[in-house]
Amino acid sequence: MSNDFDFASFITDESLENNGTWFPAGGASEFLVARTGNAAYSKKITAEFERNKMVLDMGGSAGEQVSEQIMIDAMAETVLLGWRTKLADGSYVPTISFKKKALTYSVDAAKALLKVKDIRRMVNTMSTTVDAYKAKEEVAQGEA
Repeated sequence: MSNDFDFASFITDESLENNGTWFPAGGASEFLVARTGNAAYSKKITAEFERNKMVLDMGGSAGEQVSEQIMIDAMAETVLLGWRTKLADGSYVPTISFKKKALTYSVDAAKALLKVKDIRRMVNTMSTTVDAYKAKEEVAQGEA
């Protein structure tokens, strides 16, 4: 059977989706980002939307604020899993610069960072970059 498209190209590495992969984030900094929609993310989003259903259903600014906070919390707990900055000697430090201060990764620090909407958008774009989570060629071909 002749087919010019191999659907094996859709195979992703579940470990990368759940545990993250490193993305350049600006300068010498990198973010460790899991794929949006991973099991922990889905579970967190579902639970929080159910818990806050009444406020969210009312809409308005209160609903929008709750929705935004749910997204920030879910991303901080299940998507933005770490960060680091590469030094001149090639080694890494587990910090990034935020507001001219060194910021060490923690879930609370990630929440603070993700409150900045454009950082949140950048992390979201990283987390939906399918190619970053694809299975290696060897795995896709059954050689690993």
